[in-house]
Order: sequence, then structure tokens, then C-alpha cells
Amino acid sequence: MRTLPLLLFLVLSVFVSCKKKIETPPEPTLADKLMEKEWQGEMIKINATPPAPAAPINQELPLIGARLNFKSDKTFTVKLTEAAEPQTGNWEMLENYTKLKLTGGFTTALNGIINTNIANIPLPAGTSITSIVIPEIFDIKTLNDTNLGFKGIVVVNLAVTAGPFTIPIPFNVNTEFFFKR
Repeated sequence: MRTLPLLLFLVLSVFVSCKKKIETPPEPTLADKLMEKEWQGEMIKINATPPAPAAPINQELPLIGARLNFKSDKTFTVKLTEAAEPQTGNWEMLENYTKLKLTGGFTTALNGIINTNIANIPLPAGTSITSIVIPEIFDIKTLNDTNLGFKGIVVVNLAVTAGPFTIPIPFNVNTEFFFKR
């Protein structure tokens, strides 16, 4: 009789120790969410205050036909307008998933949109655009299963000629991008 409790204990311990653990899959990282599926363009917001007498710019432009695909090999493909040729580049998430670095193709694609809209600004006589500097690093505003939003500052450099003098004047254009799945 003494061995019965011992035997019962051994049998129960075998069943308890053999119980399968149910593992829950790890939560996807923000990088995983970025790569999960293709992003479809929704809109780009452009806000700027160019030098007087030009009026402030406050535009919301639809990103019709825009597509953005992030791949696990840290490359991406972007098409910011329906008629545009796809561009490729590299991506990286920085500063604990709060910033998105896009090199290569995004700059080329964005340059076309910015040039088109900045070129329509009425500038004072003797003023010209000398360069437009597109950022590579953007602040992530929203990144979840269905929405991607990020923003950056484009610097537009002007040159104002007054007699023999040329004065460089930079101004910032705040750009925000919105994509959905």
C-alpha cells in the first residue's frame, strides 16, 4: 500500500510534465507591419511659407495610383503617380522605429512632385529657385496594420538678385505622406 501513493505520484508527474506548451507567436514589429503588404497612396500634404510676396502654400494632393512596397532585404519600390515609372531604393528604420530612412528612388519620385508644385509659386522679379533638397529621413507619424504616415522637411533654396548681389534664401516645405492598405 505504501507504494501506491508513490506510484500515483510518479504517473501524475509524467502527465503534468508532458503537457504541451501553447506558444503564442510574437507580436509583429513595426518593420514587419511595414513589409506586410503593398501600401496604396492616399495623399501628400504640402505646407510652406515662402518669402513675400508669395502666398503661403497649403495643399493636399491626392496620390492617385501611388504604390509603396517594402521588402525584407531592406529595398523598396515606389511609384508616386499613376504615370510615373517605379523607382527603387533602400529603407531602414531608425531611432526605435520612430524614423524611416529612404534612400534612392523615393528622392527621385518625390522630387518630381515637389518641383511641379514649387515651380507654380509666383516669385518676385529677380528671384529664382536654385535647388530643392529632399530629405532621406522622415518622422513616422502613423504605422499600423492599415495606415502609414510620415513627414519630412524639403528645403527650397532661392536666389534673389539685387543689382550686383545675389542673396541665397532657403525656406522649408513641410511634407506629409499618407498611405493605406
